[in-house]
Amino acid sequence: MAFALIRSQSRAFLERAGTADARIADADRAATVLRADVERWSRWWLGLLAFTAVSWWLRLPYTEGGRPRRAAGWLRARLVNLEPRVLVRLVSGTLALLLAVGALALVGRDLVVGTSPMTAAALAVGLIALASALGQLGGVLRLVSAVAEADPLWARIRP
Repeated sequence: MAFALIRSQSRAFLERAGTADARIADADRAATVLRADVERWSRWWLGLLAFTAVSWWLRLPYTEGGRPRRAAGWLRARLVNLEPRVLVRLVSGTLALLLAVGALALVGRDLVVGTSPMTAAALAVGLIALASALGQLGGVLRLVSAVAEADPLWARIRP
């Protein structure tokens, strides 16, 4: 089996996301297929960009009026963070952010005290960790935001 960044099942939904020919009836299937595709362990670095299509499909039935918002949507929006793949992304994204803060703080200290050969390495580690954290946590934030579209309370208080 050849390596594919996006599986063939997902391509049709990616092409129709955000267009006029997207049907509300396909929203659940599209969200399931796309979410399974972007949550694969080997695709963590996609983060924010890959979750955009999933987020759009998850919101579609509620924004187009095809599905009513129910109280269960409030609970689902809060429990999505406890799903194993999402929880692991949250934990690893948080640890990557902690590593980024530590490495960039070391670079800042080195700039004040005096640079060393490790300053460039700490800067590289800090930037890579920061990009990883933003990608992982940004993808989770998009997912939670899209799932929260089913929450009637959130829909009323949101601008």
